[in-house]
Amino acid sequence: MKPQTATLNPQFFAIIFLFLFQTTFAQIKVLDGGRVGIGTTDVTGIKVHINCDQENVALKLSSNAGDWAYISQIEGSIDNAKALAIRKSGNDNFFVLCNGLVWSQGQFHFSDSRLKNRVTDIDNPMDKIMRLRGVYYHYKSGALNNRLGLNFNDTIKQHVGFIAQEVKLVVPEVVDSNSQGVLGINYSQLTALLVAGIQQQQTQINRLKTQINFCCNQTSKKNVISGDTFSLFKSSNSSGNQFLLFQNQPNPFSNKTEIFYQTPNSAENINIMIFNMQGDLIKSFSNLGSGKSSIIILAGDLRPGMYLYSLIADGNEIDTKRMILSE
Repeated sequence: MKPQTATLNPQFFAIIFLFLFQTTFAQIKVLDGGRVGIGTTDVTGIKVHINCDQENVALKLSSNAGDWAYISQIEGSIDNAKALAIRKSGNDNFFVLCNGLVWSQGQFHFSDSRLKNRVTDIDNPMDKIMRLRGVYYHYKSGALNNRLGLNFNDTIKQHVGFIAQEVKLVVPEVVDSNSQGVLGINYSQLTALLVAGIQQQQTQINRLKTQINFCCNQTSKKNVISGDTFSLFKSSNSSGNQFLLFQNQPNPFSNKTEIFYQTPNSAENINIMIFNMQGDLIKSFSNLGSGKSSIIILAGDLRPGMYLYSLIADGNEIDTKRMILSE
């Protein structure tokens, strides 16, 4: 007869192992309810708490799986639940919601000049900007699920942005695709293009201002004989059939100035309007008399600066000139 061999339950070995491991090393603590502490005994209210004292990495997940495999997955049933949060001093400084939105205190991209070479200016930025088409759009039903393997179906909310295929034709540097061929846009890189475009536009504006000032000065010289606008105004013999707007006198002015104008006697709805250099209407003189006349501008009605004044008759702009109120 063979001697009987005792059979031990595998669960018994597991219990003995955990007991010895916890009491000897005190590195893993398992409490009732399935809470686990690694390197800590403070697991109250937490399912798994890992405390990293010396190691550089507290938790490492790795995988050799292919496309669309999960190395880690956090799933929540409530849109605004925080799937992942980075916390310091009691505040969540970065978190990802279950609906896919990311919130943070800010974001920095590596941009140190010591990391870069072959740096060149953006060529023709305004041309590129004018070729971009900003659009409102909605996502197609199920499109993100089928293309990206995402459980996401946002068909109600309206979004604003660009079409990646269109942007790729203009600024291909900010467009890339994933392994499924789905295109994406790095919107943050477009900021540099917009800044370069504004700078180019401002240079053009400054050049036009210089040209306008030169033309206005030339016109003023033509409208003033021996520096006396009023003499030209009084000597004009064309009051019956011609519109004329004369340069204000004095110009610049610090107390008051007078604007002379002339219209046919049959003209109606005569107005002189004062605008700032941004094109905003500052003051208007309406229902003025026809023929030869003038209006007085008091310095107290305006702030020191440069202004444009226009003669309007019968709904048409006749002429526009510049005047300066000094401090």
